[in-house]
Amino acid sequence: MHNCAKIIRSFNKVRKQLFFCLLVILVFLLLFNCSTDYTDDDTEEIQYVKILYIGNSYTYFNDLPKIIKDIAITVNIDITYDQSTFGGYRFLHHKDDAATISKIQAEDWDYVVLQNQSQRPGFKPDDVRSDSLPHAEALVDLIKANNSQTEIIYFQTWGRENGDSQNAAYYSLVSTFDGHTQALKEGYEIYQESTGGEIAPVGSVWQQVVNDGSRPFNRSDLWIEDESHPELLGSYLAALTILSQIMDVNPRNISENAGLSAGNASYLRSVTAEYFGYYGAELVSDCDCVQTTPSGTTRFEKLFWQDGETYMGEEIISIPQNKLLITGIKYLNNDTINAIVLTQTNKYGDEIWTKTIDTLPNHINAYDMIMTGDYGVILLGRIIYTNAFPSGGSIAFAIKSSSSETIATCIAQLIRRRTAKTNMIIFFKLHIVYLLYYYFE
Repeated sequence: MHNCAKIIRSFNKVRKQLFFCLLVILVFLLLFNCSTDYTDDDTEEIQYVKILYIGNSYTYFNDLPKIIKDIAITVNIDITYDQSTFGGYRFLHHKDDAATISKIQAEDWDYVVLQNQSQRPGFKPDDVRSDSLPHAEALVDLIKANNSQTEIIYFQTWGRENGDSQNAAYYSLVSTFDGHTQALKEGYEIYQESTGGEIAPVGSVWQQVVNDGSRPFNRSDLWIEDESHPELLGSYLAALTILSQIMDVNPRNISENAGLSAGNASYLRSVTAEYFGYYGAELVSDCDCVQTTPSGTTRFEKLFWQDGETYMGEEIISIPQNKLLITGIKYLNNDTINAIVLTQTNKYGDEIWTKTIDTLPNHINAYDMIMTGDYGVILLGRIIYTNAFPSGGSIAFAIKSSSSETIATCIAQLIRRRTAKTNMIIFFKLHIVYLLYYYFE
């Protein structure tokens, strides 16, 4: 009996020691990933993506796949890629080309980007269906036979600077840049309707740049002298569009200029962002929101939350459909208690909905706002308990909203602290909440 009790005590001691060791390891791992300067990038994991490009000189000019890789890494996307790109090649050639077939079969590609010869998709719709659609279907069949989960992305190219003069007599629509771009768009839509997949609308974004009189460079700077192939400006625009289509990236978050001037690269990112519905805006004073066009012209200026209360705007983020989410602080009870206010607007800055979140009688502050997959947000912050203020009794929290105003109560709350906190502790706790949400989402 004595020996049995001794064994049990020894087991309990070992179990406690083991638990303590595991706890220390966990805390160390969390601290290792924690930053006192909290941003999205501190916690966002790198996405690894495999892409195969099948096309011709429109794809290999200026090493477009490399530009896409270089800009992607700045938004935490690591692309492994290969390409089968030969001058003048059409889908007709690729479907029977041994090198192309070998590359298709070399990997379980996440995406294959398909780009046809620069005129064929711009033929009359019935001729596209008879001339090049069967070859697009054959290529997609090869890709899907290798991996049924591979996603097809059609690289919709741009019109020639002064239209397709070689085919203008046959099809008058293609005699101008705008008409040729429209015909190419319709051709790629025929491919997509038959085979599925998505279209990266490079030609449509290119057209938006061409028709913007405030662009900081000449219209002709997008093409080389042959009025067909892209200059670096055009390839950078193509890279932004393809990456945005594939990975749902906000181009404004990309920091790589790929050899362009900072001004030209920023302009192209803004135009692409606007095309995909990511409008930029900023708070110029406590509650004054201003949104501008890529060229800097004011689109609207709105004053929010002015109803006799005291507010302070904190942060704005863009979400698709040209909407904005704005968060701020509402001061209650003679500025001694805070609440969080969250507003969504339409593309004109008109309020769609506003939510006020309070933890009366305690303070609540939001430190960061992170867009989620459903285009809502996670608000990260802390609640400060008034009965311990200013000594600092507080708790970290995360609150989730959807894009349609639904607010979930705290996703996670961590252990309340009764002593004063440094920012490092608060950000440490927020870091854990953020990881917990994305782990269980």
